[in-house]
Amino acid sequence: GGAYVVARDGSFHYFINHYVPGAGFGGWTVLGGNFATEPTIARAADGVVYLVGRSSAGVVASGRYVPGSGFQGWYSAPGSPLATGKPALTIGSDGAAYVAIRSLTGNNIWMARLEGDVWGPWIYGGGTAKTDPELAATGGMIYAAVTNIWDTVYVQGFQEGTGNGWQGSWQPLSGVPLKKASIAASGGRYFIAGKSSA
Repeated sequence: GGAYVVARDGSFHYFINHYVPGAGFGGWTVLGGNFATEPTIARAADGVVYLVGRSSAGVVASGRYVPGSGFQGWYSAPGSPLATGKPALTIGSDGAAYVAIRSLTGNNIWMARLEGDVWGPWIYGGGTAKTDPELAATGGMIYAAVTNIWDTVYVQGFQEGTGNGWQGSWQPLSGVPLKKASIAASGGRYFIAGKSSA
């Protein structure tokens, strides 16, 4: 069905375009906003494209692009701690979007569930992260990966659904220290890749 491309211009606005194999790109649609980060996007099973960004003041906002209906507007995340770095975003098996941020104060990790334009509460995940969180979803769990100041990768799970949240504590991964870790998940397992600090 093609791919969606989202970009930020020199005025810090987001734009979206749709690429269709055999037909090429359509036109760019202006999404607006005023964002300090490149866009983070994820496509849900129903075709809706979720977008998340952070302003220069640390405010997190989300938007949705619905094929056939267009862009639905920006919604600031209520109760969100001010964020630093780039927010992370993934789609859970429940069809909701999950957003993780690294807080401006303390470099702690927070997670919130986003269904449509409705934000759930932000749930404190602790940690003192050097890198922005990375997210992956599988088997009803959202897995977050971060790296600390010693380049040790830590992973913690977040159970999907309203009223759920972080499970257990951050688990260090032994082995080669990584400057930044990427995470993917499938079949109830997660996989880590990254660049070594050596």
